[in-house]
Amino acid sequence: ISAFTDLDFSENQLTAMYVSSNTALNFLYCYGNQLDSLDVSTNTVLTSLGCSYNDLTVLDVSNNTALTNLNCSGNELTALDVSNNTALLWLYCGWNGLTAVDMSNNTSLRLLTFNSNDLTSLDVSNNTELTTLDCSDNELTYLNMRNGITDALTTFDATDNTSLTCIETLDPDYATANWTYANGNIDEGVAFAVDCTPDPPTLVINEILAKNVACCTDANGDYDGYIELFNYGDEEVDIGGMVITDDLNNYDHYYQIPANNDSTIILSGGFLLLWADEESEQGVLHVEFKLNTRAGGEIGLFMPDSTTVVDNITYGSQSDDDVAYGRYPDSSATWQLMDPTPGATNTQELSLNDNIVIPSQYTLHQNYPNPFNPITTLRYDLPENSLVNITIYDMLGRQVKTLINQTQGAGYKSAIWDATDEYGKPVSAGIYLYQIQAGKYISTKKMVLLK
Repeated sequence: ISAFTDLDFSENQLTAMYVSSNTALNFLYCYGNQLDSLDVSTNTVLTSLGCSYNDLTVLDVSNNTALTNLNCSGNELTALDVSNNTALLWLYCGWNGLTAVDMSNNTSLRLLTFNSNDLTSLDVSNNTELTTLDCSDNELTYLNMRNGITDALTTFDATDNTSLTCIETLDPDYATANWTYANGNIDEGVAFAVDCTPDPPTLVINEILAKNVACCTDANGDYDGYIELFNYGDEEVDIGGMVITDDLNNYDHYYQIPANNDSTIILSGGFLLLWADEESEQGVLHVEFKLNTRAGGEIGLFMPDSTTVVDNITYGSQSDDDVAYGRYPDSSATWQLMDPTPGATNTQELSLNDNIVIPSQYTLHQNYPNPFNPITTLRYDLPENSLVNITIYDMLGRQVKTLINQTQGAGYKSAIWDATDEYGKPVSAGIYLYQIQAGKYISTKKMVLLK
């Protein structure tokens, strides 16, 4: 029996099956049974495996590199790794519980069915031979079909993905004309584009106040630290569902702002305060962290996917009472210490004990954090109005980016560098120089970008 090349045990009531000795098997069909496990690790010459409509929760086909046909539909799989199965031509895996799949190595695939799973994203950009794609009835928010296929894809179904609004393809005009709601290919309202990445919201972190002693209170009468957001665009922005954090590297510190509430809408040119008080039970505009007054820290604002950056900043010690740190002018790249202006346009004024505070000398401070990835803040002090130029150079002295080139008033200032060049492209890891020239004052320091 070990010499058998074909076995078909389909449509029985098998609860177990052992084929480890059948190393010559080319075809194995066991669909329509009650199997909750299947070991095919020794069946390395298998070219066709049909195990659909069983009770499998795990299927390991990593050793079956000769597989061209795999049908595992109608099981209870939550994961499937086919990265080693580069010869696959037909893959049927509908009616499971898959949450993520990687098809990048399966470049010969002609048929792919993942209907009725729990996928949130699917990338078939490497699958240039597809003629059939069924990814209907999932939870897709992202579908990448930039594989160059047009009329060769004779069967395509991406319906019943209620959160999918855009599909990426290299030929949006062809897709729009041929893959339609009327033809049963997509849900109504789905669009096609080369890049479906939405434009980032016109939103910045505009001002923070960490040590609020007598500045202002929230609706409960508490003197809490705040984060001011500013919408510099022409359309309103709803921050409901966005994610905010005081620790970019710790997902436990990621807090999602509640959605479906009018109080999270920021009108064009408007401001909104988030209270950093660890008291989210007080309302949707209260977040579950506090600003660090002693050592400073970071704040990140993300889209609901927790990865797309809306804005992030770093800030130094905020030990002085009622001294805010904000952009001036609003939404600009220049930061400074200033009098609090919660919910209003920022000013250049900074007063402590009723006296205007102005630095006594020009100073360029070490960037913070350092090393960094990819955001860092460059702080500098101006004792008088000056024409300020701040430029980033690589270690060969080549100019990377000009951050500031404008006249600025006296005060405590800062600028943020996001590790991009003049064209907005990310730069490579390494040591960089940043230089300030203000009047006759020139100073240069080093910083380290890690990736």
